Amino acid sequence: LLRELPAMIEAVARMKNAMESNMLKKEVKVRIEKLFDAWLQNSVFSPAFIQGLQVVYQMSDAELDSSVDDEEGEETDSLRIQCKYNGLPNYGRRGQLLMRLKRLKEFREESAAREEG
Repeated sequence: LLRELPAMIEAVARMKNAMESNMLKKEVKVRIEKLFDAWLQNSVFSPAFIQGLQVVYQMSDAELDSSVDDEEGEETDSLRIQCKYNGLPNYGRRGQLLMRLKRLKEFREESAAREEG
């Protein structure tokens, strides 16, 4: 489940992004957020993993498809591990992995700012 869940959330995000009805998008968002909250409250997954899933869910199709560069190597393997640990899809090019990790960092910073304020 841990291996497949990021891809499943990505598929739900793509489905949501393709919806034309804002009311339906809102309903899906509410249900997904309730699911994430339940997982957090019941310690089903680590908070870091759930934050990664939340980031994936919030991405646009352009972000899900984007790639900054095509270099591969040992660093890419490390990025894949970081993505996997943090609930992010760990497939794709190095640029995609970096973008996902960057969005996760931004998400965590925004969350921390909301909690402080």
